[in-house]
Amino acid sequence: MTIYSDDPNNGERWVFLSGAGAEEIEPDIALSEAEHDFGEWYVSYALPRVLRIFNQGTDSLTVEDFAVDDDAFSLDWNGEVFKITPGGEYRMTVSFSPDEETEYAGELAITSDDPDEGELTVSLTGKGIARRRHFIY
Repeated sequence: MTIYSDDPNNGERWVFLSGAGAEEIEPDIALSEAEHDFGEWYVSYALPRVLRIFNQGTDSLTVEDFAVDDDAFSLDWNGEVFKITPGGEYRMTVSFSPDEETEYAGELAITSDDPDEGELTVSLTGKGIARRRHFIY
């Protein structure tokens, strides 16, 4: 870089600069799985599973909303927005509770402030089956 001044003895000075760019500071969401098959499960009973949400970014991740599009799947979320620190994780329980003997397919949508993945979806599937009665004589 050249610095110019009106100094009669040093009207022009050269200064050499070097450096490295700073890492971009932003959150980065990741999930333990993009789809989950609960398999066969008994009608009128709940089968819980844990979905892990990670922040692989360099700034706090704000998770704003969750939505499921099939009533056979539910969440243990209280509706409040929360943050995940860089390198941290949040464990969300997702349950499958079939109400009849049939196959189910739904999606869980997760909304966050991740700049390039603001909404992620997890495919959810399962099949409701009748509970078998076992008799011991």
